[in-house]
Amino acid sequence: MTAFEVNEELIVWAKEHIDSIPVGGTWSPQGAGVQYHKQDETTWALMSMYDHPETHAFHNSVMDLFGELGVTVQTPDGFEMVVPPLDPTQVAEQEFQQRQAIASGWACDCGEPLANFNLERKYDEYVETIDAQLDSGNTAPVELWRTHITCPACSADIAMEPQDYHLLAGDELYMTWHTDNHTYKALTRIELKERADKGYFTDESLNGNTMYDMYHVLGSDHDEGKVPPWMWGLMVERTTRKRDEEEE
Repeated sequence: MTAFEVNEELIVWAKEHIDSIPVGGTWSPQGAGVQYHKQDETTWALMSMYDHPETHAFHNSVMDLFGELGVTVQTPDGFEMVVPPLDPTQVAEQEFQQRQAIASGWACDCGEPLANFNLERKYDEYVETIDAQLDSGNTAPVELWRTHITCPACSADIAMEPQDYHLLAGDELYMTWHTDNHTYKALTRIELKERADKGYFTDESLNGNTMYDMYHVLGSDHDEGKVPPWMWGLMVERTTRKRDEEEE
C-alpha cells in the first residue's frame, strides 16, 4: 500500500470509519506496515511502522488525512522503526502478532481486561454500506460492521471493530455467526475433509436427513439476517443456540 491523495470523499469515509473505532482500538491498514492506536476521540499514537519508503509515504498521507479530521498523531518516546522481513508471509504474520500483543492489554473502562470476557457471547451488528476508495482510485461498496461483547464485571457493552475482536478471540470464535436462534460455525478444510470421509455430504445423507439442515454455504444474505462479510462463501455448521447456558 502506497501514498494516496486526500479528497472530500475519502475524508467522509475516514471520519465514519475512524469514529466507529472505540477508544483503545487499533487501525492497521492491511499491507501498509503501520499501526495506530486510538487514545481518545482526537488523539492517536503511532505504534509500529516498517522502515520502508512506501510505508513512509503511506504514513505521510495518513497524517494529511488525520489533519483534515482534526486528529493528532503522537509518536511515543522510544519508538523505533521495524525492519520488514523479505518474505510476504512473514510480514503478514509479524503484523498480526504485533496487533495481538497490543490487544492483550485492552481493558474495559472499569479496568476488567477484555481478554477475561466471555468472548463466545458476541453479537455482530451491521452498521451501513459505504462507497470506499480503492488503491486504483475507483470506489466499491463496503459494509461496515461492529462486534459487541459484554463486560462480566460492570455489564458494559463494548462495541469494537470485527478485526479487533479477531485479535482477542482467535479464528474459531471470529469465524462464527450468531443469529437469534442458531449459531453458524465455519468449517476448516480438515473438518470438511473429516465430514466428507464420513459421507456427510452425499445425496443419500443430505436428502430427507437432518444433515441438510445442519450444513450451509453462506452468501451475503440469509433467512435469519445479513451475513457478516468474513463469513461469505464459507461452508458452515448450524446448531441451535442454547439460551439457558448463555444467560447463566
